[in-house]
This record gives sequence, structure tokens and C-alpha cells, in this order.
Amino acid sequence: MKKVLIVFNYMQPADGVCRTAISFANALAELNEYEITFVPMFKLDKKMIPLLNPSIKVRKVLKIPYIRGIDRLTSKLPPKWIYKSIVKKEKFDIEFGYCWRNPTIAIANSLNKDAKHIIYTHGYNNASKYYPLADLVIAISTKNAKRISEEVNGRVPVIQFTNMYNEEKILKNAEETPSFTKNYDKFLFVTCSRLSEEKGYLRMLESAKKIKDEGYDFNIWMIGDGPERNNIEEYIKNNNLKETVTLVGNQMNPFPYMKQGDCMICSSFSEGYSTVCVESCILGVPVLSTDISGADDIINKAKAGKIVSNDEKGIYEGMKYFLDHPEKVNEWKETLKTTRTSFYKENGMKELKKLMRTIENIEHKE
Repeated sequence: MKKVLIVFNYMQPADGVCRTAISFANALAELNEYEITFVPMFKLDKKMIPLLNPSIKVRKVLKIPYIRGIDRLTSKLPPKWIYKSIVKKEKFDIEFGYCWRNPTIAIANSLNKDAKHIIYTHGYNNASKYYPLADLVIAISTKNAKRISEEVNGRVPVIQFTNMYNEEKILKNAEETPSFTKNYDKFLFVTCSRLSEEKGYLRMLESAKKIKDEGYDFNIWMIGDGPERNNIEEYIKNNNLKETVTLVGNQMNPFPYMKQGDCMICSSFSEGYSTVCVESCILGVPVLSTDISGADDIINKAKAGKIVSNDEKGIYEGMKYFLDHPEKVNEWKETLKTTRTSFYKENGMKELKKLMRTIENIEHKE
């Protein structure tokens, strides 16, 4: 069996990259052709390990406790040292740098000349000097694949490959009983992600306040935790939103909460291909997304939801549209009963087999 390394940053709840990495690794394991080592560099929440196929080996790189900004600090270290700290003394046949910064830097500077070096990019990052060092770059959205292809100008092949999703687990987990349920008399917006600045949550709350002040009555559930939590709590308190907005916190299983939503909001400044938007479509919940990479891929495939300009005005107008057009929201929910199957695992497995054949046949750089 070929040995595969998948290295990324954080193994934690409410982390889209982590969830897609788990799905990708589990799908690879099902092919029964690969021995997989799964390496989160900075944070390993052991409660997440049972989500992986038992055959997958898991180990963390840094033994010290996580501190905010450690990924930026360590990225300044010599790339060869970063690589050595990840692989230890193991030899792999295929090495995936599964996200930006340290994983990308490490695999682009791999010391294993016999391995295939794959950069798996979830967004559009300032990584152009690293891409040509890889054997293949994978972009998860059509828009980013095109941008990167133009940037590297033929120096490395670039392909688009959509993340893997396991609808059976998502739908099964969604049936678990949540600790609380929605008020069915009110429209419910849901968000689910790390509470961090790039997710645009403060501008989403500013939009919500304006709409509330106009007399609309609705609820927002925010699933997840992160460095922006204190600022978000302060905004909610200072703007009389306590009866409107609920901070649900980190949930090992967010799906029973997501499933209750009438709309999933993605208010991010940037994304690669929003995991939570796909999961929402699978759960039958229409999506409101800012105009970010991957949004058009997802909503065109789902035929349910709305893309708005990437600013507060767009979010405000999008939220009002959902509130003002309940008949359209119900139509989208009915549409998703059919279109969500396009995100299902069966289709993903076919594409995964093609991807791995491409990787194995690609010309390796010495």
C-alpha cells in the first residue's frame, strides 16, 4: 500500500478545513490502497479522533499548548525544519499540504525526492512562490483554479477538485436531539464557523441590528467559538440583540442546530469553498453567501440560495430578501430535496478515484 501524508493546521470542532480533511482521509481509506497518516500541526482535539477511520494514524506536530498566532510565528522558521518536524523519520509516497501556511510551505519544500508533492488549497492565498515547487496544485473552487492557473502560467498543473462530504453521517447526526430548539414563530438564520475576523460576523450583526430596528422579528444562532467571541458578545450586549442572537458555542455535532435553520449565512470576507454551505444544502437549508470563491459553484449546483455583494450592504439586503420572501425560501427548501444529491459521497468517490490516478500518473519533479 502507498503511504499518504495529510498535514493541516487544526483538528478542532467548527473548523471547515478540519471537517473536509477528515472526509477526504476517510474516503481515501475506503479505497483500501493507501496507508494514511493524519497530521494536525498545532491543535489536536482528541474528541475528534473517533470521526476518523480506525486505520488512519493520527499525530500532532507540536507538543506545546496552542497559543493564538503560533502558525504565523512558526511559518518564519526554515522550511526544511518545518518539513522535518512533520514527517519525523517516515517516508511517504504522496504528501498533501492540505491548507495554507505551514502545511503548504512544508510540502513545497519536501526533502523526500521520491514523493509526489501536492498542495491542496482551500482559498486564494499569497502562496505563488510555493505552487511551482509542487507536483500538483488542487483548488477546491472553479474561480480559484482559474486564478492560480493564470498565476503559475504552466509551471505546475492545477486542477479543481471539490471537497468530499459524507451525507449519511451528516443526515444521521442531524437526527440527534439538540439541547434546545427554535421558536417556530420566528425566522431562524444560522451561522456555523470559527468566530474569527475573516468570517465577517460583526458586519453581519450590524446588518441584523438595522433590520431589527426596522421592525423585523427573527433569530440568529451562531455555532462555534474563537478569538472574536468577546467582541461579538460586546456588540450583542451594546446593541440590544440578546433576544435576537444566541451564541451556541462549539458543538461536536452542529448538525441538529444547523438543520433547524431557515437560512445559513456565510458572511465571510473570503473562503475557498464553504464546507458549512454544502452541509447546509445537504440538510435542506438554503444559503445566503457573500460573493466569495466557491459560492457560485455551490449555489448553482444546489439551485437554492442567494449570493450578495461582499459588504455589509449586500448582507443587509440578502437577509431582508429572505425575510420578505418566505415563499421563495420554501421553494428553495423543496428544490434541495432533489439537488442536494449532487453533493453526495457517491459522486465524490468517483472524482476521488480520478484524482488519485492523476496524482499517481503525474510527472514527478526531481
